[in-house]
Amino acid sequence: NHIVVGTSMGLVYVLEAQWHNSKTGWPVQMRHPVEQKVLVEDVVGNTNLEVFVVDAGGDVVSLNADGGVLWARNLLRNEETMMESKSSDVQVVRGTSPMSMGDVEGTGRLAIVLLARIATTDKQHIGLPDKYREVSEYRLYAIDAVTGDDLPHFPIGLEGGSNGVSASTMPQPLLIDLHEDQHHWLDQMHGLSEEKIEAIRAINMEASRQYDVSESSKPRPH
Repeated sequence: NHIVVGTSMGLVYVLEAQWHNSKTGWPVQMRHPVEQKVLVEDVVGNTNLEVFVVDAGGDVVSLNADGGVLWARNLLRNEETMMESKSSDVQVVRGTSPMSMGDVEGTGRLAIVLLARIATTDKQHIGLPDKYREVSEYRLYAIDAVTGDDLPHFPIGLEGGSNGVSASTMPQPLLIDLHEDQHHWLDQMHGLSEEKIEAIRAINMEASRQYDVSESSKPRPH
């Protein structure tokens, strides 16, 4: 067994749980502190686990079990940072929420979902997390876990916030299916008999029924 942990120095360790030694190929160095938990999942479906890390500066990376980079990117596109423009202002990521992982589009393909705080700073302060003038907005990202590309229609810009809001207060996105029944999932099932599909549909419809508020509000005996 292994323990995966990130540090404020931007190092990501994979430790042998029994011997307390670093696994070969680790630690991996990120550019900014790693403040959120690391995700580990087999997103390709080949039984090999991928390791996903996001740092406080918006760098996101997918690593294999040996610490090799599968893909790496920053949440901001190159044109958004405007490093070569004459303006002294640039956009930077100043903290993110914890990552969530799930099937966002209903295709069976996993995506990484997280919230990022986008701020404006001077070019000379781009590497200093505490140096920024204002928070321009919060953005919700959904990233293809296999390729690292943004999903269609993402990111989504949300309203800005107070400069005093810390990165630790950004909530982890919750991935949930709020359809009243699950027909849209069942339509994607192939190779099942009609009897099995009907059985699954009945279970889902029963689970999605609204409970009686009057009954649920009654005090329960201790």
